[in-house]
Amino acid sequence: MGRAAALGLAGLILLSLLLFPQDSPWVETRQGTLPLVLSAPHGGGEKPASMKDRTRGILKRDSGTREVLFGLAEAIELRTGRRPFLVASNLHRVKLDPNRDVEEAAQGDREAALAWAAYHGALEEAGRAAKALGGGRALILDIHGHGHEENWTELGHAVSAEILAKPDEELEDVGWIRGPTSLGAFFEHADLRAVPSPSIPHPDGKPYFTGGYITRRHRGDGLRSIQLELPSSLRKTENLPWSVPALADAVTPFLAEHFGIPPISLHPSPLPEEGPLAVFSNSFDRHVEVFGVQILATPGLDHGKLVHAAHVLAEWLDNDENGIVDEPVVVEILREGGAFLVMPARERDMRRLERHFETWDESGWRMGLDLYGDETLPEGAPHARGEDGKRVPGRFDASLEEVLHLVSHGWERGFSDTFGFERGSKLCDAMDLARGGRFDRIPRRYPKDAWYTYDDRTCDYECQAAEYFYWALTTLLGGQDFPGRAEDIGHEWRPTTAEALLETDPAVYELLSDLEFALPRILPDGHYRDG
Repeated sequence: MGRAAALGLAGLILLSLLLFPQDSPWVETRQGTLPLVLSAPHGGGEKPASMKDRTRGILKRDSGTREVLFGLAEAIELRTGRRPFLVASNLHRVKLDPNRDVEEAAQGDREAALAWAAYHGALEEAGRAAKALGGGRALILDIHGHGHEENWTELGHAVSAEILAKPDEELEDVGWIRGPTSLGAFFEHADLRAVPSPSIPHPDGKPYFTGGYITRRHRGDGLRSIQLELPSSLRKTENLPWSVPALADAVTPFLAEHFGIPPISLHPSPLPEEGPLAVFSNSFDRHVEVFGVQILATPGLDHGKLVHAAHVLAEWLDNDENGIVDEPVVVEILREGGAFLVMPARERDMRRLERHFETWDESGWRMGLDLYGDETLPEGAPHARGEDGKRVPGRFDASLEEVLHLVSHGWERGFSDTFGFERGSKLCDAMDLARGGRFDRIPRRYPKDAWYTYDDRTCDYECQAAEYFYWALTTLLGGQDFPGRAEDIGHEWRPTTAEALLETDPAVYELLSDLEFALPRILPDGHYRDG
C-alpha cells in the first residue's frame, strides 16, 4: 500500500512536470536575459492551512535569502543592463523543502508535492532558457543561509570537505573550485570571505555545506550550479545596502569570465503609450535604453545618429566593453535621477520641446541634456582617418561632449569630494588653478598664464566645472588631438594631448588617472562591443 502510494505520487509529480512546469501559486518566477539563474528555496514565509506541516528534517527558513535574491537580481541588472532568471519558493520550510527529494521535501502532502514539482520544473525551464542565451552554457546559483560560527560564505560545488582538503594537483576541476577565476576568488576581490577560495582552499574541519539536492540535480550538459550558503551578516536587513552590492560585484564578473554577458540591445524602439516613458510620447517617436539611461529621438532625427549616440553612451559607461558598467555608483545615480538625453534633428527644434521641461521634471525625469542631430557626426573628428590611418581635420563629433556631460553627473554626485562641481572639491581646486584664480562668474579677462579660459557668460561656476571635466578627460583620452583642433579651441582650452595635459595641468591629470574611480580610459568611437 505504501509502495503503491509512493508510485502514484511519483507519477503525479512527473505528469505535473511535463504539463505544468511552473503552474503553482507557491513558486515565484521571473524571466531573465542573462545565462544566470538565481534560486531561493528556503526564504518563503507562507504557511497555507491546506498543507500538512512537515515533521522531519530542518524546518526553519533561511531568513533574508529571499530579500538577497531579489536585491541581487536588481544589482546585477544595474551592472549589466540585463536580468537573471529567478525562481523562489513562497512557502515556509515547515510546508515544503525544495532542496530535498520529493519524499523528504513534501512528506506525503499532495499539494506540497505539486509545489515541489513546479519549483524544479521552473528551474529546468529557466536553465534551458539561460543556456540559450549563453551559447549552450549557463549558471545556477542556489541561495541559502547558514548559522555556522565562521563569517564566510560556503560555496557548495557538490564536493565534500574531505576532497577539498586535497592538494591542488589532486583536486579535479581545481581552477573552477578555488583557482584565480573561481567564484571564491571573485568573492575575495569584493572583500568577502568564502570557502573554497584561493585564500581559504577548504573548511579545515569547520562545518561546511557541500551543496544539496538542487545543486546536484540541476547541472550537466553546459549547466553548472553552485550553492551559496550566506552567513547572517550578509542577510541581515540592515546590512543589505552594502552586502547585496558586494555580492553583485563578485557574481557579475564571475559570470562574465565563464559564461559571458550578452550585449545589450542598442536598437531604437517605439515609445510606449503607458508607463514612465509615456510622458515623452507627444514629442518623440523612438528611444534607446542604455544601462537604464534613456535617449529619446524626435521624428526627424536620422536613425544612424541615434544609434551612434547610444553606442557612445554605452562606451562612456562600460568603457572596457565587457558588458559590466565600470562604476555602478555612477549608473545608480543616473537612473535614480531620471537621466535622459533628448535628440532633436536641429537646435531650433529644441525650442518646441522647452515647454515640456516642467512636465518631464514632475514625472521624475530630472536629469536631462540635449544633443542635436546636425552636431552628431559618426564620421567626424576625432574618428575620421585618412588613407594612412592617421586622424584628419574635421568637424568635431559633439556626441562625445554632450553624452559625457550627462554621465559626468554620476561622478559629480557619487564622489562629490573629488569630482563635485561646487567649490572645494579636488576637481574645482584644479580648475581654479587652470583659470588663474577662483571666479564665480566669467571674468572680463583671464590671467595670461591661465590655460582654461571658458568665455560663455551664461555659464555659472558649476557649469564651468562641468566643462572643465569634459575638456580635461577628453584631452587625457586623446579626443582633442587631431590636426587643426588646437587652433579651433585655443581661445578656451590650451592642452590638446595627454602629454601636454600632464605638463600643463598635473593636478587634474593625476585626479583623472586615479583608478579608484573607474573613470573611462578609452575614448568612445561609436562602436560599442564591435557594434
